[in-house]
Amino acid sequence: MTIAIIVIEILAILANIGMPFYQNMALKMKAADIAREMQQVGTAAESSREKTGTWPDDCSSGTTPPELGSFLPAGFTFAREDYQLDWEHWVLAESPSMDAAHDDFAGITVVTHDPRLAAIVAAELREGEVRFTLGNRTTLVVAEPSSAER
Repeated sequence: MTIAIIVIEILAILANIGMPFYQNMALKMKAADIAREMQQVGTAAESSREKTGTWPDDCSSGTTPPELGSFLPAGFTFAREDYQLDWEHWVLAESPSMDAAHDDFAGITVVTHDPRLAAIVAAELREGEVRFTLGNRTTLVVAEPSSAER
């Protein structure tokens, strides 16, 4: 009987040691999937811009911009159980009285319930891609104001 208790205790200790490793690996795999999805959306947005001459309009979190529908795989959704994608498009301009030209910022943001997941997504994006993380959000920049085409 005491041998069985010792074996159970050893198994419990091993499980406690292994569980955080498993959880971190699962989080990293999910982050890699999200990073791929964000890159797909970025490519779709660039294709849409080539075809229409403008970036898709800004949408709320979890809402797929209609302009991207034909450029994304069938069944692709911005609303997931534990995270949402959010297409960002902002037109930046100086005062009209200054006669300044408009610049665009375009990006794809992942909004998660877990700030650790957002940080790991940022690490999973390809080197050289501009991104930033604030709390539970990571944004992959598709077009910066200084590099946006007119």
